Parts: sequence; structure tokens; C-alpha cells
Amino acid sequence: MRATENMDAEPRNPLPDQAAAVRSGGARRPRVLVATGPTHEPIDDVRYIGNRSSGLMGTAIAAAFQARGYPVTVVRGPGVPAVPECGDRQFVTAADLLSVLRAEWPSHEVLVMAAAVADYRPAARVPGKMRREGGPITLALEPTEDILAGLTANRRADQYVVGFALEHPEELASSAIAKLQRKRANAIVANPLATMNSPDVDATVFFADGRSATPGRTMPKPEFAAWLVKLLETQHLQ
Repeated sequence: MRATENMDAEPRNPLPDQAAAVRSGGARRPRVLVATGPTHEPIDDVRYIGNRSSGLMGTAIAAAFQARGYPVTVVRGPGVPAVPECGDRQFVTAADLLSVLRAEWPSHEVLVMAAAVADYRPAARVPGKMRREGGPITLALEPTEDILAGLTANRRADQYVVGFALEHPEELASSAIAKLQRKRANAIVANPLATMNSPDVDATVFFADGRSATPGRTMPKPEFAAWLVKLLETQHLQ
């Protein structure tokens, strides 16, 4: 892997002619699909297993694409508000998310998979509400679907996939690169654990060809989202 590029507020390379045309409305713009927010995997009708996710990063990315003239569909999890002027789909569980993405992905060229999918779900959902008076319980879990790997396995040549990795800082690069290869994505945005529920992000983007890029400083998520969209324009959206 080549050395990380430090891209302080703008990508180093100028925007391609296509990106300028996108802003002016003069060219067909790739359709962007953004998945954001947590999944809730029900234990009973009241309780669930989920990941801590505000959906802030994904909604900021969707808004940044929309602001630059791209048609955007947002697929959002529980508690995540709709993004103005974007298409809107919702999900609750990982199975719901997979179903929605399978339906939407064929009509889009870019997927930004920022959703925080629970790795496990209860093997059986208990009807109604379990009572604490029943004493201790043992909860059997089963793995959820590997949504991103499944979608990348059957994508078209014109489709581009950006995944996300949330890792311990000391394992950030190695874990993100391993996930990039395992998921067969085009790019992975790697974030330290402190990103969860934070308004700011200090991320590095790793590409499948071995390059990487970073803004070089911590940014508010909307500012990072705008930087990321411009970076992707220099790398793919041409």
C-alpha cells in the first residue's frame, strides 16, 4: 500500500470535467444509495439487540451527494430522520435492510454502506414481553447476513461500493484493509471507535488499488461528508 495522502480540505487532484457537469446538471449523474443507522434485532416485542449508531455519518453523506446534484436514495434505520429531497426507504432488522437493498441496488450505481448492522440476532423471538420474575434467561444468538459481501458478489461493472469500518485505533489500518478485501468493496472508510454518536470524525479512506487518503484532521461529520464526496468524484465518479 502506498503512503497515505494527506488531503486537508479538498482532494489534491482537481475535480474531473464530469464532476463539474454534475454540478451544472449537464450530464447523467450516477444514482447513489446510502444505507445509514442501526438495525434492531428483536428479543421479544419490547427488547432488541442493536448497535450504537446515530446515523449522523450516513445522513451527512446523503445530504452532501444531494447538494452536489446526485439523485440519492436513503435507506435508514430506527431513529434516523429522513434526508430532505432524497428518496426514502426504512428498515428495522438486518433482514429488512437486506431486502430493501436487494430491491434498490440494481437501479443505483453507487452504494455507501454506512449502516451499523448487528452481527447477531436472537435465534428465536419470544412473543409478547418476557417477565423479569421468570428469573435468569439464556439467549441463543445466530449471525446475521453479511449484507455487503452479498451485494458486492453480484454487482455490475458500473457499480461502485463504499463500506465502513469501526475499529480500535491501533488496528484501524490492518482491520480496514482486511475488510476491504473480504467484502470486495471499492473503498472503505475507517473510523476509530470514538466516532460512535460523536458529531466529529477522524477517518481514513482505503481504496482497493492500495491507495489511501485522509483529510489530515478531525472534522464535523457534515464537513467530512462533503470532503468524501469530492474525493470519490476524483477517484470514480467521472
